[in-house]
Amino acid sequence: MIKFVHTSDWQMGMKAKHVSEKGSELREARLKAASNVLQAAQEERCDFIIIAGDLFEDNAVEQILVQRVIDLLSSKAHCPVYIIPGNHDALTPNSVYRRGLWERTGSNVHVLSSAEPVEAGEAILYPCPLSEKSSRSDPTSWIPVEERNRIRIGIAHGSLLIREDIPEDDFPIAHDAAVKCKLDYLALGHWHSVFKHPGPDGIARTVYSGTHETTKFGESQSGQALAVEIGGPEAEPQIHEISTGTLRWKQWKRHVVGAGDILDIMRELEQVENPESVLLEVVLEGTLDVEGLSLMEGELRPLLESRCLYHRINMENLLPQPTESELLQLAGTGPLRETINRLSQIANPGSDILIPEGITTEVAKQALSLLYFLAKEVQQ
Repeated sequence: MIKFVHTSDWQMGMKAKHVSEKGSELREARLKAASNVLQAAQEERCDFIIIAGDLFEDNAVEQILVQRVIDLLSSKAHCPVYIIPGNHDALTPNSVYRRGLWERTGSNVHVLSSAEPVEAGEAILYPCPLSEKSSRSDPTSWIPVEERNRIRIGIAHGSLLIREDIPEDDFPIAHDAAVKCKLDYLALGHWHSVFKHPGPDGIARTVYSGTHETTKFGESQSGQALAVEIGGPEAEPQIHEISTGTLRWKQWKRHVVGAGDILDIMRELEQVENPESVLLEVVLEGTLDVEGLSLMEGELRPLLESRCLYHRINMENLLPQPTESELLQLAGTGPLRETINRLSQIANPGSDILIPEGITTEVAKQALSLLYFLAKEVQQ
């Protein structure tokens, strides 16, 4: 029996331009999350740790960061650590793994730079290191097909061919590679969310660990590592997820029609625990009048700025509601003015006119906004 931690895509040194000035906090968080991975491996009494590619963001990372990562692995990993180069830190002539620092690492840290079997206790590892940024070749294709008299574990970095949109040069990995190569487990990196691909027998032997610390909004099932236990050759891997991330990325998608909805978002923000570790994207859709826009800019945005580590308000699907004077100025005479007058009456909650079935105040407001902006575009 063996037990190990499977992790990948630490991407140390990530520039994180997508969070502007908060990039340094994200880089430090990735180091803290890495420490959490190593601590979990110790608590789980693991035999070894697998890092399935992209330990670093690229091969140009600063020397001091490389030393920090090496020191962390050497001092906090209480078992062997096996690393393969991924596409971000590929084993090119200028690879980060060719720096002399690695010659002075602890005896527990192993960069697997060759496609050849490695003994790891009761298991044999089959590393598939990458030596270029992109390729059309399956990195697992070299793995020999042999009988399972030992626990066989593949380590690779690339895209599993289970979708039609997989790029041809993204290190395509056959969906049945684990079956073909008679592997008990294929530890994959490259995709940032945990993903378990079942074989014909329903057993998941091909698995992505995802990144140990979430990198952007919309990454589900990230910020984790996997603890894997395999009882022997051909035994089903027992996999459980370990939370390792230190930051929380949240997306709030909210439909708004006025200032009251902005107030609701502000009240919701008051209930968020430890907001200083939260990166929040508020996605607004619907319409906002002048009062609502003023409240959003004057109170919601400053509140987000003061509370959260990082925030952004996405207004791509938000239509500002035009004022009555703007509508009248645009309307002129004729059918357009009649339509605007009719919609304005329906949009007015105090109106006592007969409202057609299926038309609500909210629908009328949205229609006015769309009509206004379409008419503006025609005029331009």
